Amino acid sequence: WGCVSLTSINFGNNSKLETIGEEAFGWCGNLTSINIPNSVTSIGHWAFEWCENLKSINIPNSVTSIRYLAFGWCKNLKDIFYKGTKRQWKSIDKVKDWDMVTPDYTVHCTDGDLKKGEF
Repeated sequence: WGCVSLTSINFGNNSKLETIGEEAFGWCGNLTSINIPNSVTSIGHWAFEWCENLKSINIPNSVTSIRYLAFGWCKNLKDIFYKGTKRQWKSIDKVKDWDMVTPDYTVHCTDGDLKKGEF
């Protein structure tokens, strides 16, 4: 939390991480990209809150929940690359305001794109 110099996160292909916990990378203002490992099933409350320079996120289809303000105030978010279908993306348990104060980003799924608000 608050690692101002952090610019990217890549957990690697062999990660056994299942949850990105509450406030794990919140307030990391210079973070521009995240590659979440295939082992993750849950993204916690405020996990990436106020990562103002975050532009892209890679989310695997193993994720089943995204909690409150997980990506809140990510004011430069442009692209979410989801490794599943549009139907799978829509079925993720996304708590209200998980993406509060974000721009009009696009979710790129394996079978097409969704714009913010289409899910």
